Amino acid sequence: MSTMLNRSTTGELGPEMRPLVDPGELQPRIVHFGLGAFHRAHQAVYTEAAAARSAQPWGIVAVGPRSAAPVEAARAQDCLFSVTDRMPGGAGSG
Repeated sequence: MSTMLNRSTTGELGPEMRPLVDPGELQPRIVHFGLGAFHRAHQAVYTEAAAARSAQPWGIVAVGPRSAAPVEAARAQDCLFSVTDRMPGGAGSG
């Protein structure tokens, strides 16, 4: 059985797996329409890295205009999600 990802469980993750910034410190400064995988795996990741490097609280407000289901799923995880990088030949190849 796995633990639900949310702000109260991030302490159970290894340091390299935790958010780069405290989500509670972020402020809404970007509005993005859609909660799709591309946004989460690219735009949100780069925004988090920029916020961490600049010490600016750049947060994203995502709008799900088509369905409430992705919004509810995101809220259940305090809007946290994981991203896995994959490459041909597996991790560490190349």
